[in-house]
Amino acid sequence: MPGGKLIVIDGADGAGKRTQSLLLQKELLRRGFPTNYEEEPTGDGLGLQIKEDLKRRGEHLDPRTQQFLFTADRSQHFAKRIEPALKDGTNVIMDRSFPSSIAYAMALGVDAKGVDAITIANLRAFTMPNVILLLDVPVDEAALRRRIRGRPEDRHEADINLQQAVRNAYHELHEKFKNDGWYLIDASKTVEEIRKEIIRIIEKEIPEFAVEK
Repeated sequence: MPGGKLIVIDGADGAGKRTQSLLLQKELLRRGFPTNYEEEPTGDGLGLQIKEDLKRRGEHLDPRTQQFLFTADRSQHFAKRIEPALKDGTNVIMDRSFPSSIAYAMALGVDAKGVDAITIANLRAFTMPNVILLLDVPVDEAALRRRIRGRPEDRHEADINLQQAVRNAYHELHEKFKNDGWYLIDASKTVEEIRKEIIRIIEKEIPEFAVEK
């Protein structure tokens, strides 16, 4: 049985990652393709530790340690859920993955050696996605969406300068990897416009998804 396909939808908090991930899952299921939805950080031990650290306004993990913790959580996630699903022929849509670890490391001022180490650890250790979709939205619009959502912002989300640096890092990563299946999508459009653009890209990169089973 051929393996499943891995699709990553990444970008800033408030860009619509969860909404578009679930819409894409719904569409692929409708077309007859078994598809799981996964998100990071996970709700397991390491993922919970990351979430608790992001809530702290005082002493917290240094940026390099934090991003390696994200990577460790991802390693568990891939081993326990993602890789078994792909091996079984089930497609997986990930709401956030390693692009965010690299982007945040860059934005948080991790030195070049540290960024390279985080990048290599992620690019070599895990199954590479068939498609990476980076949802891009101005930081002020993303902040407004988060406020409307009503959930308290974590330390990273509340730092508007950091969010701009993260957005710049995503643009830099797209420029570097745009020939390797990385797409930058204008997420200031309507939900339906973004959904249609994502479907178009998925059908181009994974032609088998263009035909209903």
